[in-house]
Amino acid sequence: MKNFTKFFLCLALMLLALPNMVSAADFEVGGIYYKIDSDGVSVSVVGPKYLGDIVIPSQVIWNNVKYSVTSIGGSAFRNTGLTSIEIPNSVTSIGRNAFSGCTDLTSIKIPNSVTSIGGSAFSGCTGLTSIEIPDGVTTIWSDAFSRCTNLTLVAWNAENCTSIDRDTFRDCPIKNFVFGRSVKKIPENCCYGMTNLTSIEISSNVTSIGKTAFGGCESLSSIKVSEDNHVYDSRESSNAIIKTNTNELVAGCKSTVIPYGVTSIGYAAFVNCTGLTSIEIPNGVTLVGASAFNGCTGLTSISIPNSVTSVGASAFYGCTGLKSISILNSVTSVGVSAFYGCTGLTSISIPNSVTSVGASAFYGCTGLKSISILNSVTSVGVSAFYGCTGLTSISIPNSV
Repeated sequence: MKNFTKFFLCLALMLLALPNMVSAADFEVGGIYYKIDSDGVSVSVVGPKYLGDIVIPSQVIWNNVKYSVTSIGGSAFRNTGLTSIEIPNSVTSIGRNAFSGCTDLTSIKIPNSVTSIGGSAFSGCTGLTSIEIPDGVTTIWSDAFSRCTNLTLVAWNAENCTSIDRDTFRDCPIKNFVFGRSVKKIPENCCYGMTNLTSIEISSNVTSIGKTAFGGCESLSSIKVSEDNHVYDSRESSNAIIKTNTNELVAGCKSTVIPYGVTSIGYAAFVNCTGLTSIEIPNGVTLVGASAFNGCTGLTSISIPNSVTSVGASAFYGCTGLKSISILNSVTSVGVSAFYGCTGLTSISIPNSVTSVGASAFYGCTGLKSISILNSVTSVGVSAFYGCTGLTSISIPNSV
């Protein structure tokens, strides 16, 4: 029995050591450990422990063979006493957890050659106060800079980054986000959920902004678009991003003033902007887009002007602070889930112009006590008033 127990203990220790065995170095030169890549001509920097200042060469010679250093391997410097590092331009990728937990690392320059930054690559680097994302980066994986609790400034120079995870900067107190002149595309969710972010600056060459790029930035109060940008603008100090040729407001913040001339409020323009307490929609706006004010829990009242003809799906979804809303005679449809979960809403007047009330339009509006549906309405969607436990009366006309 004793030998049997020893066998399983040894087996367990071997299994625990397997990940380290897989990533074990093939050789060491100058105190840096390397693993030969499958192509036989390049190497990755790997562990074990490192201390102090490290300079990684672009090439290394071992056994009379010259290798190019092309990547920082997964967990290569994880939880080490690294204080500074120089990464050569030959490196194209930084692996998962590569610098995770390097609390003594206060600054790092990522070279332009890097195209991919792995998941949790710099997670927990509490000494970092600023970071520059270079031109060549196209992909940043989940939690790459999460828990960098002193990171307040990001200089984003990635020209065409197309993939970034919502949790990339999770739990980072970032206040300023600057998009450099080389940037053409701002990817989806780029700054999503940065609750400490107060200002963003968008350069002249940005031609594409992904969905919910600035969603959930409850402290955001300053948005500036370069006057030289021909696709977007922030006219009249509106603290918003407006698509110039269509006059669509694509992103706003808690201090946005929608200027006259704007004709639509775009998809998720203010999504989860909990710092927004009030907003005036000017005449001329014809569309309040889908999810435009979704999750704006601080919003208490809003007036929809005569020019608006459509309130999109989930436009005010989860606006729990919304107590009253005025829909004027131009609106012809109330979209699916438009006021879903607006628990603070006590009354609403649907004008004669409305012909359809979408599915789940007032789902879960527990504070709603009465509602009158006028003769113009021909269709009331599935679950339109489901869960309206406070509703005591409702008038449904023959036209439905």
